[in-house]
Amino acid sequence: MTPLDTRMSSMQKLRHMADNALQRVEQYRLEFDAKLDALQIQASHATPEAKAQIEARITEMRADEQQRPQKLQQAWTLTQQALGA
Repeated sequence: MTPLDTRMSSMQKLRHMADNALQRVEQYRLEFDAKLDALQIQASHATPEAKAQIEARITEMRADEQQRPQKLQQAWTLTQQALGA
C-alpha cells in the first residue's frame, strides 16, 4: 500500500466516522424528544410532590442538552480539520 493509498483510506475512515456521528446525533435527538414528551405527560398527571421531581429532571435534561451541541460541534470541527489536512 502506497502512502497515498494509506492517506485515502484514513480519509475514508474519518468520513465514515463523521457520517456515523451525524446519524447518532439525530438518533439521540429523537430519543431526547421522546423522553421529554413522556416526562411532561407524567408531570401533568402527577401529584405535586412527584411533579416537582419530574420537573427537576426535565430541567436537568435540558441543561445537559444545551452542552451537548457544543461538544458535538467541537468534534465535528476537529474531524473536518483532519479531513482537510
